[in-house]
Amino acid sequence: MIEQFQRCQIERYLRERDLRYLVDQEGDFIVDFYGDEIPDYRVQLSAEGANGEVLGVRLGLETPHPETMRDRIEGFVAGWNRQMRWPKAYVIEDRRGRGIRVIGENSFPLAAGIHQELLDEFIEVSIRAGRQMLGDLVAAAQTPTGDELETWLRRAG
Repeated sequence: MIEQFQRCQIERYLRERDLRYLVDQEGDFIVDFYGDEIPDYRVQLSAEGANGEVLGVRLGLETPHPETMRDRIEGFVAGWNRQMRWPKAYVIEDRRGRGIRVIGENSFPLAAGIHQELLDEFIEVSIRAGRQMLGDLVAAAQTPTGDELETWLRRAG
């Protein structure tokens, strides 16, 4: 049955999967995941827009990247957005001043309503794509740049 999109549908998704979550001051649902292949990450699920008719899904690593990696991280984000398009990736300043973070974001306008199973699929697809983005980000952050390799080779030899 198609329902008007509401926060309770997000909560239903979380409860049916036995996911532990917090609700922040804005009413957004926050779920922390502890990864094996990738570092710990956080998912934020929200109902946004003037009437709460937009599903927002955001993902990001718990640990920020140092400011010294900004060029590499911004290069990754530009490449990801050019190649993959979603989740849309962007760089933000860590709110505690510890560096920079990459956020992956999907938004789905649902003013016409949505079936719970389709909403569940939108969330699942967003999380899977976001995990892929975070995995690629971690790999890119650990791969030395050409300049770093040249410097290392000069020192080594």
